[in-house]
Amino acid sequence: MRFLLCIASMIAVACASGVAPGQNLTGTWSSSEHQLVATDAEAVLNARCFTVQSGPLVLSDSLTFEATGVVTQAGGLIALRLGDSYTIRGRVVGSNVLLGEEMLAPGRRGVLVCNA
Repeated sequence: MRFLLCIASMIAVACASGVAPGQNLTGTWSSSEHQLVATDAEAVLNARCFTVQSGPLVLSDSLTFEATGVVTQAGGLIALRLGDSYTIRGRVVGSNVLLGEEMLAPGRRGVLVCNA
């Protein structure tokens, strides 16, 4: 019974925030280190020293997503190079997006600058 309540709660939260399993994640989220812009057609992840473009981010039943993209910009002292593959992986938590251990909040937060 607790399992069913947990599932029902997850679905209620997902529906309230406008996302549901099987849908493409759409919107803009950012932190001091990353910005994610997702549309029905593509996703763009901007970091301080690189940018990745991928196809759409399709949400799983647990509101997670994973898409392999391509590095389209790279600079500074990082190991990534133009054309490298890069996996964008995360999950929706309420109105936020969790990428790895970093929480991104809705909206944009200024310009990310590569200091390398």
